[in-house]
Amino acid sequence: MQAQLIGFVIVGPESILLGIAILATLRLVYHSRELAGRDLMHAVLEVISWALIVMGGLGIVGSLAVALGVARFPFGFVPIIVAVFVAVDAFVKRRNSQREALLLGMAVSVERSISLASTIRAFAYERRGPFAWQAYRLANMLDDGLSLPDALEQTKRLLPPKALPMICVGHQSGALGPALRRSARMREFQGTAGQSLVGQFLYLYFVVVFGLAVVTFMMLKIVPQFVKIFENFGLELPEFTRLLIETSSYVFDWGGFLSLLLLAVIGYTLLRYTGLIRWELPGINPLLRRLDTAAILDALSLATRRRQPLTQTLDTLTRTYPKWTIRRRLWAAAQQVAEGTDWCRALQAQRLLKPVDVAVLKAAERVGNLPWAMEEMANGNRRRWAYRLQAAMQMIYPPLLIVGTGIVMFVVVGLFLPLIKLINNLT
Repeated sequence: MQAQLIGFVIVGPESILLGIAILATLRLVYHSRELAGRDLMHAVLEVISWALIVMGGLGIVGSLAVALGVARFPFGFVPIIVAVFVAVDAFVKRRNSQREALLLGMAVSVERSISLASTIRAFAYERRGPFAWQAYRLANMLDDGLSLPDALEQTKRLLPPKALPMICVGHQSGALGPALRRSARMREFQGTAGQSLVGQFLYLYFVVVFGLAVVTFMMLKIVPQFVKIFENFGLELPEFTRLLIETSSYVFDWGGFLSLLLLAVIGYTLLRYTGLIRWELPGINPLLRRLDTAAILDALSLATRRRQPLTQTLDTLTRTYPKWTIRRRLWAAAQQVAEGTDWCRALQAQRLLKPVDVAVLKAAERVGNLPWAMEEMANGNRRRWAYRLQAAMQMIYPPLLIVGTGIVMFVVVGLFLPLIKLINNLT
């Protein structure tokens, strides 16, 4: 234990100092922001330096856990996990704010007939790191004559995943400015609900982890002492306590599998939250269908307002939409429309529209308000998704808290009864 503590104390600060030294060296070597943004080596070294700083911080947190004498129990991992989640959340929020700012800047540039490449380069000049490097790369490709959709295809992680199909449709229909503004506003309706969901998930997660840590400590340190004391006095443990020990033993037998499952859930959650992977768990896609429908209706409204053929727009969405399940449905709908099927019925057949949506859209089409109706229905879909998510969490939370309270009562009563029996026998 002392060797581990010394290792953490030495390695942690050294890692942080090394990361700071690399950052300082980069500042001295790269005098110009533009030069730094153009160089891939600068971006790689900056990522390495920040990784060293973060790992050094985690090492110091781990050394504190060792110093508290709880490193051999799950307590020691709690501050490390908290630090990881806080760092990831800060990174994601910063990246989202940068993406929205870039989209709004590009929209203003298009609306004011300013060079898009110069606007993106000016935006990148005020930033550092991989995001700035990708922005410089996008600006250079625009200067080389590539169209914005083709350039974004090669810098997919610069903007949100659902922004690419919207921008491609806007570029194709001559409505690039509105497309960029709508892409920046996509998170307005679901951002609050998503942050609330993440906060509630983290609360439940840390309650479970801390509860498991407490129970593990009690079962490994306290309960064996109870057993020895009762054996010395020739007494039997209460039935309720024996049931707690048997249940805990059964859980510990599956401890390896449960730990791997928990780590897999944590890893997937972090990777999905940061956008490093886009694979959805089975059963999640139907829950997010309203958001996909909203993005499709937004793109169709842009094309309809500019009197573009819907078949052409569906083909563009089929090529650029980030989810392969939705691309498959869009391809099938485009095939049906090409064969003469009404576009609303084709999207309904692929479960991208509901019968109520079809009725509203057909009525709006008859009176000539189809683009406005599509846009309003897209916003309505996002609002309903956010409201239903909040309602579902409010319905799920009380049963989860009741179950957690029952488990706590089970553990507390199982550990308290031996004390009562022992005191009664001694008096």
